Amino acid sequence: PDTLVNIMDLIRGDTTVLAVIGQPITHSASPAMHNAVIQQLNLNYIYVPFNVDPLCLEQAVLGLRASGVKGFNVTVPFKESIIEYLDDIDDDAKRIGAVNTVVNQEGRWVGFNTDGQGFVFSIKEHAHTALAQKHIVILGAGGTTRALVWMLLKESVAQITIVNRTEDKAITLFNSMKPFLQDVSYNVLQSDDPSVIDVLGTADIVINTTPLGMAPHEDKLPVSSVEWMHDSQLCYDVVYNPEHSLFLDEAKKRGCRTLNGTSMLAAQA
Repeated sequence: PDTLVNIMDLIRGDTTVLAVIGQPITHSASPAMHNAVIQQLNLNYIYVPFNVDPLCLEQAVLGLRASGVKGFNVTVPFKESIIEYLDDIDDDAKRIGAVNTVVNQEGRWVGFNTDGQGFVFSIKEHAHTALAQKHIVILGAGGTTRALVWMLLKESVAQITIVNRTEDKAITLFNSMKPFLQDVSYNVLQSDDPSVIDVLGTADIVINTTPLGMAPHEDKLPVSSVEWMHDSQLCYDVVYNPEHSLFLDEAKKRGCRTLNGTSMLAAQA
């Protein structure tokens, strides 16, 4: 009964709806996090998750607009495909080619990307690590990777290597940012390339952006071997559920500093 009363206190006839869309969405910590802040600030909002079929994204966006939703977050697998259904996106989102936040501004859907900002904040504030002149290896080439690469370029890293199941997506990513790559060494490797292990061993920071390690793939690693890990590296997993992914557990066993996606999630939010 107490829980029911608390929920009903939050939802009234004039309550404004915020949302997050994705698939899968059941693992998302965003509703709990945003609703806690909404209550703390005593705002007349409610933040809800929507599990959207990838074949129905356009209908979902139309439905959100028709329902008067004030804004929504975007997670896997829609960070790139959402753009064609928006009225405008900000400069960072244009460079990144991905959106994680959409705001209803006087009836127009405007997209932003705060993933990269959240990542940089978490690295500096929680891992106490500078990014300038570092060699970064990123596992995966999706929308989150695009955000990280753009922010890493702003932070003047020395080298970025993307390791992905296929090369095409990573090559396209770098090609889209070529005007900003003059002072950075960059490379793309397929996941099954034998040289991946050697490259991982030379990295200062290794970042997993793949869903491997997240439910329902908790028993999966984003790399074929962990023998490259050593104690002068930071291993970062954007996955935050589970808190300790298999990737981070293996890194910790080998003396690496580790950080999961919780601090990035909070900072981007």
